Amino acid sequence: MLVTGTNGKTTTAAMAAHVLHARGRSLVHNVEGANLLSGIASAFAAQGRAPFALLEVDEAIVPRAAAALGTPRVVVLTNLNYSDAPWLAVKSLSAASSMIWHELRLVGNSAYRFDAQIADLEPFLGEAWRAGVNPKTGNPVYERPVVLVIYRDDHKFLLDPLLPRPGGTMAGYEALNIPYMAHIAPTKKW
Repeated sequence: MLVTGTNGKTTTAAMAAHVLHARGRSLVHNVEGANLLSGIASAFAAQGRAPFALLEVDEAIVPRAAAALGTPRVVVLTNLNYSDAPWLAVKSLSAASSMIWHELRLVGNSAYRFDAQIADLEPFLGEAWRAGVNPKTGNPVYERPVVLVIYRDDHKFLLDPLLPRPGGTMAGYEALNIPYMAHIAPTKKW
């Protein structure tokens, strides 16, 4: 499993490692967050062989890491810029007709309750999220488009207008890049 993204790689990898260890899985994990090829190699050298690897990978080296390690069974992308999300669309009729849509409403109010519900996704992820590697670019090539929407059920009333739905895109809101906005002159903000 490769965990990558702009933000949240270390936290996501640590949470996944906790779940896997709790379920008795033996794994190699670059715990220190050393997410370049040298850090990944160090994790294998220090921890030896295991049937499973959970690796935090810097987003800039994902294609090289996948080429060096072999095709990952699971790739976790921790985030997508909020401004891009409403414009996601399937570009072909065949992709649209083969799309897998899965929604998980987390019930409860603690990480303990959410842990089991997220762990129960394992069969779905193993079956639905299949990808190969494009030999020219090293980018993932997915067998079928998959959408996994996860949210807290008790927050649905707040999130309902923003939750993606099968069969369409929406963009009825303005997304602001707050870190960017903080660094520009007030006269240019609006």
